[in-house]
Amino acid sequence: MALFILVLMATAIGFSVIIMVRGGAEGASSQRARAATLESDDTDLRLKQMDTDRLEEVALRLIERLALEVESVERVGSNSFDIMARETRPLIGGNYLFQGIAAGDHVVDAPIVVALGDALRALQANKAILITTGYFTDEAVQVATDYPIELVGRDQFRALLTENGLLMLLSFDQPPPSVH
Repeated sequence: MALFILVLMATAIGFSVIIMVRGGAEGASSQRARAATLESDDTDLRLKQMDTDRLEEVALRLIERLALEVESVERVGSNSFDIMARETRPLIGGNYLFQGIAAGDHVVDAPIVVALGDALRALQANKAILITTGYFTDEAVQVATDYPIELVGRDQFRALLTENGLLMLLSFDQPPPSVH
């Protein structure tokens, strides 16, 4: 009986320690989340204000980090560009069409996705990736499912930059441009 009580007390103490440790971790986690929110607000502002030239530079660095070979870069509008890149590994290799659109707070809608799908077919690329500093309409998201197109909005772009160690390309050492 004494052994049973001893085991029960040890179990209770063990659970108490686990709960205290988890509580401390959650507290630290909350602090990290708060810091990330402040950083993400700054990142969001920098992405929103990114011009076409800077978006192109950052997209090229991301493509380079993904180990793709850039074949061509072409401006296709005042706020957009196309990058043809090639993956050379067997089985997964092929041509990829990246389109970047510096959109600020604007949305990219379905006709742009349809045009990209048509370009994808004409160029016989395996896949297209549409990166924007803005967002996509629901209709654009739906249309993209008809093509091998991946849509990368502002939030996903920030996540890609973070995952690939490229967030520093947004120049955190300088204050963001002022909003007019």
